[in-house]
Formats: sequence, C-alpha cells, structure tokens
Amino acid sequence: MGAPHNIKRYGEVWPEFRIRHGLEILDKLKDIVIISGGWAWHFMSEAGHKEYKHAHDHKDIDVFMKKNM
Repeated sequence: MGAPHNIKRYGEVWPEFRIRHGLEILDKLKDIVIISGGWAWHFMSEAGHKEYKHAHDHKDIDVFMKKNM
C-alpha cells in the first residue's frame, strides 16, 4: 500500500492547473502506459471530486512501458 495520510495537509487540495497538466500528459500517453498510484485513484473516483493533498502527497506520473517500445 501507499504511504499513510499526511495529517498536516488535511483540508489542502491540489490546484486545478496541476491536475489539468497531468491529464494533458496522460492523454498523450494513454495508449502505451499503465496508470497507477494517485492518478489511478483519480480516474476511479467520481467526476468533479476534490484531490486532497493529505491522501496523495505528490502528483508525479510513473510511466510503465513494454521493454520493446
């Protein structure tokens, strides 16, 4: 499982521009990557939900690709 929630960040949300930029990157890569971690939770959550920092303390994008790509 991931890291425990960061209780110091309860109530903080990720800025919409950070989410939007990440989605723009993932849209370009969607046919060749596997999404995991916080971004996977983003896509499994209901539309319009808030991205709280205490649950997902970072917004990096891990890219997993086949070796031959």
